[in-house]
Amino acid sequence: MLVEQVVQTLEQGGDELPGQSGRYAADETSLHIGAMHSVTDQANQSVDRQHQQLGQVASAMGGMVSSVQQVAKRIQENLSNVDRIRQASGDACQISASVRSDIEPLVAQVRKASEVVNGVAHQSQQIEVVLEVIKSIAEQRQPVGI
Repeated sequence: MLVEQVVQTLEQGGDELPGQSGRYAADETSLHIGAMHSVTDQANQSVDRQHQQLGQVASAMGGMVSSVQQVAKRIQENLSNVDRIRQASGDACQISASVRSDIEPLVAQVRKASEVVNGVAHQSQQIEVVLEVIKSIAEQRQPVGI
């Protein structure tokens, strides 16, 4: 609206308007130009503030991007660690299964050996009884006076 008034005054070329003197038109134009200058200064200051704010926002965004990149890197490292742990766990399970399959036949052999040892112990007791009987018979057959 202010700009329109200045343009209108300039188009009139400073001609005297009915009821106005040329000086009044010049004063009016000068006021409008001063007002436009003030508005332009305010607009420039506003643009400067916005430019500063955009710079701050850009700087903050740069910091956020850097932080997000660091977080993403840490997540990737953690995923790699999880994969290594998973692999090691799988390897441990395979080793455990292998050891178990190797131990099961040994357990069976130990059980059989234990049964054999128990059988030998029982037979040893029977042999001892037989030996006692033989000893007893031998003592009875020996001449008493020797």
